Amino acid sequence: MNRRIGLVVYMVGLLLLLCSCSRDPNLAKQKYLQSGQRYFDRGEYGRASIQFRKALQIDRQYAEAYYRLGLTDIKLQLWGDAFRSLDRATTLDPNKLPAHLKLGDLQLSAQQWEDARQQVAAALKLDSKNVDAYVLSGQVEFRSSHFRDAVQAFQQAERLAPKDSRAQAGLGEVNVVLQEYPQAEAHYTRAIELDPTFLPTYLNLAELYRMENQPDSAMRVLRQATANIAGGVVDSMMSLQGQAASFAGSSSFRVTPPCIGTPPECDSDLTFYVQSFGALGMGTISAQDDGTEWFWHHKHRHDPISEPASMALFGSGLAVLGGVIRRRLRLKLR
Repeated sequence: MNRRIGLVVYMVGLLLLLCSCSRDPNLAKQKYLQSGQRYFDRGEYGRASIQFRKALQIDRQYAEAYYRLGLTDIKLQLWGDAFRSLDRATTLDPNKLPAHLKLGDLQLSAQQWEDARQQVAAALKLDSKNVDAYVLSGQVEFRSSHFRDAVQAFQQAERLAPKDSRAQAGLGEVNVVLQEYPQAEAHYTRAIELDPTFLPTYLNLAELYRMENQPDSAMRVLRQATANIAGGVVDSMMSLQGQAASFAGSSSFRVTPPCIGTPPECDSDLTFYVQSFGALGMGTISAQDDGTEWFWHHKHRHDPISEPASMALFGSGLAVLGGVIRRRLRLKLR
């Protein structure tokens, strides 16, 4: 009898505790925040957004919820919402260093140079040795054509983190604009050594070789990219077999996809792979009617991404590459 009474008392107490927790706004908003983060980690960004907004319905001054909502908005490519969420996060919590950097990234993409510089300054005030802040600073100065300032920022990032590939890649880009080609080659090569999975660095180095009329070196770099990206998965899908003279003379090269299986089939992923280059402002691809010869037409542009829509194109291009690696589309040769 006493055991039953004790059990009833325990259950009643537990229910009362749960009720009190559900009425506590601090606990409730934290619950929504944690739930939203779980959805975010699983890639369910729409559901994550709902949870973060529920947290903000409870507390409109909840800086952490604004920050995480901003990250979610970026994933959903809701650029205006992302701007507002991250700006609100930095206003409510000026010590939120990651929010300053994310907001600065968006402002960089929108060519809001002075606003981005303010975010860099705020981040460095919080952490004078923050590598991400110096990399962002270098990107801002480079994109706004302050090349010497960009060099100083990237060099500071390099001193703080000698194995950070972003500083090397950034220095390479500045070297190209300043026509310091040997230095650019060295920095790009070092960046690839440090991070052999970042596609744009390969493209930049290949373009540098093309500019210097070194088609064989350019093709070598592109083959290296296909071998290294995603552990060689791309290399198993396609073969970059180019004609050096064609590449040097007409800014294009021929690519023959390998045939696999019987009857012969070829991966059409190469189309999307090279289209992702186009999203980076590097080129486009076309196929001849017989489906066996492919050309990448060089259309290199030095103009920066000028608006969030272009930033979405940049992201979608790399997303296409990632998606292509995960799935194989088959195309029968005629």
